[in-house]
Amino acid sequence: MSSGIPPPPPLDLLPVRQDKHWLVSSPTEDFEDHTKNTLNQWVELENIQENSMVAMWRKTPKTIIQQGPQCGLVALSMAAESLGLSADTELLFNKAKEMGITKQGEMFCAANLCKLANCFNINSTLGEGIIHNTEIILKILSSGKILLVPYDSDSNHHPCLKNGHKAHWAVVYGFVALIDEIKDTHYDNIENLGQNCYRIRSLNCSQQSLWKQAGKENIYVMAKQGKSKQIGIWSLSKLADSNGNLSEVDPKRNSPIDYIVPLGNKLTGLCGKIIVIG
Repeated sequence: MSSGIPPPPPLDLLPVRQDKHWLVSSPTEDFEDHTKNTLNQWVELENIQENSMVAMWRKTPKTIIQQGPQCGLVALSMAAESLGLSADTELLFNKAKEMGITKQGEMFCAANLCKLANCFNINSTLGEGIIHNTEIILKILSSGKILLVPYDSDSNHHPCLKNGHKAHWAVVYGFVALIDEIKDTHYDNIENLGQNCYRIRSLNCSQQSLWKQAGKENIYVMAKQGKSKQIGIWSLSKLADSNGNLSEVDPKRNSPIDYIVPLGNKLTGLCGKIIVIG
């Protein structure tokens, strides 16, 4: 994809290959303009005219398309790469199998994924009960860290409420706030992206008021996941609700013969939990 060409529509889910190499991910080259193009398309799609849009992200993660139920491993690999670290998906998978925390790449426990990250010297912290705290989430993302968030994925990969039957992992790397206006644009770190949209690369104390102008319902996050090249711009509140609704493993994937499933098939290891990377 070259700069200036709009990103393609979401890809259909990839079929699982049956050969022994099905867990090898397929890195796809992305550019920083991908996020900018997505933001401009989102402004048009949502018909945002009366608000200013302030976005913040450090680096757009490269896409890694998963092949099989390896969404958590792929999310960790994308997050690590965007922070300048190396964590090949196949190496993660082999280590996870060695640790006895997966069979096919599935990851139904955030604490286990956190332990796996630390095995590769990827600084990670398990967070519980904080995704509904908008201020904390924005501070984490403002500091340049990345979030791995389990959630229920709808057919378009957006957050939904399916009781955990569509459990998936996303990489959250930035956020967007809709505000009435930017009253003071005398900041050397603001980039005008057009259409009344601005990017701030780093947040200083004098800019805290920008985020306080936006209500919780006007905060969105930028996310990627392993089933599409598409960048998602999702309501933080809806993502938090989806994370909190993870109750049970999909009955199609609750076989202990094929997967490492939690006790009683309950997703207590995912519900209300996130991982902070960086």
